[in-house]
Amino acid sequence: MDEPTRRERDVLDILYRAEEATAEGVRKALRISNSATRTLLARLEEKGRVERVREGRRFIYRAVPRVDTAARDEADRLLEVFFRRSPRAAVLTMMDAARDRMSETEWASLLDEVRQARAEKKES
Repeated sequence: MDEPTRRERDVLDILYRAEEATAEGVRKALRISNSATRTLLARLEEKGRVERVREGRRFIYRAVPRVDTAARDEADRLLEVFFRRSPRAAVLTMMDAARDRMSETEWASLLDEVRQARAEKKES
């Protein structure tokens, strides 16, 4: 699958956040022309990154693959590009960025998940 350009990635980001959108919704979000929007969506559809579904008189666009698969792929890319393949560095950076956004309950839950993942690793 061809890697998306920066502008195509902007379109995919919109579709992942919204789960689906019309061409007009994408155009408004990016503040670009109608023809540029349709060209980007057509290219992404050709690359297999977007699917188009007819709903009545309009088309709805959805990103392919699903959000969970794409998130995993992006996490792998981030590890490679920004963290020199170090999960520890990535997790510490994410924790630092989320420090003020997480409640005590969320921190406790995260700690439980880390302990569970560690226990599962020891078992395998």
